[in-house]
Amino acid sequence: MTFRFVLRVEKANAGGTAPVCLCISAGGRRAYYSTAIRLDPAAWDTIGERMPGNTDAAKLTNNTLSVIKAEAIAHMQALPAGQRSAVAVAAVLRGVAPVAAVCLLATAERVLAQHFAARNVSTYQNFARATRLLRAWHGAGTLAETGFDVEARKRFVGWLLIEHALDPASVRTYLSGLATLWARAGLMSERGRGPFAGIKLPRKVRRPRASLSREQLSALATGSLPALQHEARRLYLACFYLHGSRIGVVLQLRWADVREGRVFYQAAKGGPHKSVVISAPLRALLGEPGPADGFVFGYLPPGYFTADKPGQHRAIKRACATVNYHLRAACVALGLPDNIHPHTARHTMARMTVEATGGDIRAAQHVLGHSTYQQTEVYVRSMLTEEVDAAAASVYDSL
Repeated sequence: MTFRFVLRVEKANAGGTAPVCLCISAGGRRAYYSTAIRLDPAAWDTIGERMPGNTDAAKLTNNTLSVIKAEAIAHMQALPAGQRSAVAVAAVLRGVAPVAAVCLLATAERVLAQHFAARNVSTYQNFARATRLLRAWHGAGTLAETGFDVEARKRFVGWLLIEHALDPASVRTYLSGLATLWARAGLMSERGRGPFAGIKLPRKVRRPRASLSREQLSALATGSLPALQHEARRLYLACFYLHGSRIGVVLQLRWADVREGRVFYQAAKGGPHKSVVISAPLRALLGEPGPADGFVFGYLPPGYFTADKPGQHRAIKRACATVNYHLRAACVALGLPDNIHPHTARHTMARMTVEATGGDIRAAQHVLGHSTYQQTEVYVRSMLTEEVDAAAASVYDSL
């Protein structure tokens, strides 16, 4: 904690004098205490934090400032370690009792219940697990805002990486969740930065985004596979032929959505309602129709649509895990890349659409249902790099 006197010229009055204040800084936060002294800016030494000269007025002013700083240091030392903050010291100097320490854990749990429990289930679960991890690290008792300093945050991050063996991406997700919860309550915001800003995490080497070529897609479609792997392949190919639809949408398709030679559904993430013509390959994948309220792909339980939102979310997660497991096994058996999962059908669809249209990203954007073409660029970025290299090579060859 630091104490220094400043002349707040921005608060100068009509007479041109500005107040001298004690600026208290701790943990990236500041608090000001007015000394009730006003001076002309020309009569203030900014570097020395005093009134220059040997006049009686200068001596009286400087002695008063020394007494105020000594009182501030004494009050800071008298406060419990968990309550030592710039605001608390300034409050004691003003004669106001310091505010009781705020428990970061209790605040996070309260904000979580008030603002996130009824919203996106994935967000709620991530934020709730982040809070539980912090509770497990801290243990019983109050975790004061002032007690969770930079060193404590570093210890918490190290505990997540070492004791729980979490990968850096998961740690970033949980830290972001805690920062969001506290920001909602107006806590742990230091000069507009998050509480975990500046903490370095190891970089995870990401595998390139996968997409299948035409030859690989053909090998996947025609290869001989066991029943469970065949069903996972069928779902992947259905995602592809349904304009690269997301797996959550395809899993929820019922036979009532397949009619009049088309498949009707609503795009994920609140997207528009779509209808896709049933092509010959898609017809073969769908197979014989079943009951109107039955699922086209039998990964979800019969009571899925009557379950509450958390129950539906868990069912989708279990189904995705099952599909991913068997699809990966199928790709390994057929000699294909093992980092293929149903969402990469969107990448495959984007790549092939761009190839078929002579590099028209806008066409792929409309097929995938993206609101901006920048989203689609992420899917075909490697293709764009190849096109740039080819264009540059053609220029060099022409010289």
